[in-house]
Amino acid sequence: MQWTGAWNVDRMLSEFRQPLGDTQNKGLLLYQYENTWRSSEDSYTAKFPRITATNRKNNFEKGSDLYLINASYLRLKNIEIGYNFDFPFMRKLKLNSCRMYVNGYNLLTFTAFDWGDPESRQSDRPNYPLTRVFNIGLKLGF
Repeated sequence: MQWTGAWNVDRMLSEFRQPLGDTQNKGLLLYQYENTWRSSEDSYTAKFPRITATNRKNNFEKGSDLYLINASYLRLKNIEIGYNFDFPFMRKLKLNSCRMYVNGYNLLTFTAFDWGDPESRQSDRPNYPLTRVFNIGLKLGF
């Protein structure tokens, strides 16, 4: 089995500094919309500044740690479980070895980072989740 991990790692979510993107033509995630200041009622509950094209520079300063997110993680990268069979009838079939195994890749990830893969270099923006792979195999030696 192989475990990988990193602690004391932060990621800057650069894609979310300007919610509508550099060109002002990208969409919003529901999370951004629900946690954005919209009126004086949101003054104490809003996490992100208002979404606006006017005076947007004031709302999305680069020196802010608002979009700095903890990206520490622990991941079970790979595991394999196998068994070597040694039955008397195998010699009659001229079978020297018989091994059955099951393995998996990217099975578990423990992290508070919800924006994608904390191990990826492109994890400052949302991306597709990692693919989990499962294999079952039989290895015969004659």
